[in-house]
Amino acid sequence: MAIDFDAKPTPPDEQLEEPLGAVAVAVRAVDLWIKRPHVYAALLGSMLLLSGVLRFTVLVLLFGDKVLATFTSDLQYLSFSLDLLPGAMMSWMNMPVTFVIADIALVAIGLFLSGLGTAWVIAYVLSRYGRGVDNLHLAISRGNETFAGVVSVSVVVSLVTGGLLVVWLLAMSTSIYLVLTASAPSSYILLLFAGGMLCLFAALFFAVRMYVAMVVPVADDCSVSEALRRSYVLTQGRFFHVLGAIIMFTLLKLILAGIVLVGLTAIFVTAGQVALLVASLGVAFLVAPIDAVFRSVLYLNLLKMRSGVGPALGVVSGVEPSGPVADEWW
Repeated sequence: MAIDFDAKPTPPDEQLEEPLGAVAVAVRAVDLWIKRPHVYAALLGSMLLLSGVLRFTVLVLLFGDKVLATFTSDLQYLSFSLDLLPGAMMSWMNMPVTFVIADIALVAIGLFLSGLGTAWVIAYVLSRYGRGVDNLHLAISRGNETFAGVVSVSVVVSLVTGGLLVVWLLAMSTSIYLVLTASAPSSYILLLFAGGMLCLFAALFFAVRMYVAMVVPVADDCSVSEALRRSYVLTQGRFFHVLGAIIMFTLLKLILAGIVLVGLTAIFVTAGQVALLVASLGVAFLVAPIDAVFRSVLYLNLLKMRSGVGPALGVVSGVEPSGPVADEWW
């Protein structure tokens, strides 16, 4: 299917007119992705595919067949999204230092490419469904200008959330060890367990409240701290709405990924490990871009749910822009 770069109105049945419930947001994001999967695959899927192929090729050439088992045993390692850092760190275990150094460089390249593609998709969704104008050329131009902010926000959120989860894991593993060995007072173990659970809840709270922060730099040029603040304001009083939408979307995405994975694996069933490799890259190319679509749709929906918002994209009460307002580039 050809991709049209000319500006044109968005079909009325695809425009987001009214605020949606949590389940409806997730379903709507999937529905919008299904209508134009070739566009999202070209914008972001191609970048994810390039990142995965580049990473696989370089590491196999440098370190041999041992890397192949690592790739095919960890789909996150192949999926290559802006959330790839935790999966990459898991793959570094029991690997030589030279492998880790090479992979860090490849992760940085992957972040650059996936960040650029993600910014393109976000800009396209905001333009097509936020303003009702399908302008792919302008969306790509906007993505080029703002992808650094998208990557920066993603890295900050991932580091904070990941750090809290690491502390939780350490607290849980230490608590279990102390219980099994009876080497510490029960009050100390209980305190350690409670602290770990607090970190887990903090990670969940932060991840949900910052979920749409990645969209903000594209919608309106601003700093990382301002993007995080606006996401916090937009999700205020909507924690369970956002959490419910994320859970529903995750389930739908798993179903879609499973269908694609099984279908592609069946096609290459005689190829052994190569089948899983090709299928994993296929999932990255086709399904992974839906994440950026969902974040953008959720962002638009949260705007509509806030007071002081215009009919499409507008400034949220208490969220004054620090850069060009969206109207200046849509």
